[in-house]
Amino acid sequence: MRRTPIILLFFFVFLFGFLSLSEAIAEGGATVEVVPTVPHAQIVNSIAFSRDGARLVSGDVNGILKIWDVRTRKLIRTFENGYGEVHAVAFSPSGKEVFAGRDGWSLQLIDTASGKTIQSFRGGDGTIKTAAFSADGRQLATGGSNGAYLWD
Repeated sequence: MRRTPIILLFFFVFLFGFLSLSEAIAEGGATVEVVPTVPHAQIVNSIAFSRDGARLVSGDVNGILKIWDVRTRKLIRTFENGYGEVHAVAFSPSGKEVFAGRDGWSLQLIDTASGKTIQSFRGGDGTIKTAAFSADGRQLATGGSNGAYLWD
């Protein structure tokens, strides 16, 4: 059984986010890169790549969003809007905006350059758990405890 070493490896990566471990062996012999360079002070609920794959956005239980450069693995920007726990994140197709879904069906469209909220929406009770933009960026699909919705 190889599960125990992998579980322990991920535990240490989680516990000591600064470790420079580079890979682990997954079940079946596949190699998995371990990238402990996306630290948050709390649990990361959601993470998404930009359309071009150059950036990564992550959102945590403290309501903090972070944007990362994938190639260099360096932090580009941190947004601490203080609107509550982030459950879902998504880049717009242009990469100029990022969506954050929070408790209470609270939605925010945030400018990635300035960190300012472009638009806020509220959709009722519950929690948004997932989100995706349409290819043209005109619609956002969200899903969560109250079902699935399309936003224009």
